[in-house]
Amino acid sequence: MLRDPFIGFVGFMGAYLIARIISERGNKMLSPEEKGRLVEAFAGLRVYGIAVPFAALLVFFRVAPESSNLVLFGVLGVFLIMILVRTIFTVRTLKRMDVPAAYVTNFLCALIVQYFGLAFLFIPVIVRLRT
Repeated sequence: MLRDPFIGFVGFMGAYLIARIISERGNKMLSPEEKGRLVEAFAGLRVYGIAVPFAALLVFFRVAPESSNLVLFGVLGVFLIMILVRTIFTVRTLKRMDVPAAYVTNFLCALIVQYFGLAFLFIPVIVRLRT
């Protein structure tokens, strides 16, 4: 079951949906002015924040079938470092903007759910490599 990429994809999409619901509930905690400040603060990160991880995912799944474990885990490691750096940057920015602590907590909960979703996406590939 863990070897099936479809199960990984379903887990990823389910986690993404749950994280989105959590995020939307968090957005209700903010005033329109705070929402506007968030959009402005992260405007430059919006394209980068989607394009780079998406490219890393494509590279990961492109090299996964034919690469050695070392290359595969290297790509995965770079991807995880990118996620960690982005998370640290985002949390620092949120704290610097002085948004409500409940919103930051909500944001972190949604992020953790997204990370579990990513794990679902990668587990089938990793399990196949180990067998």
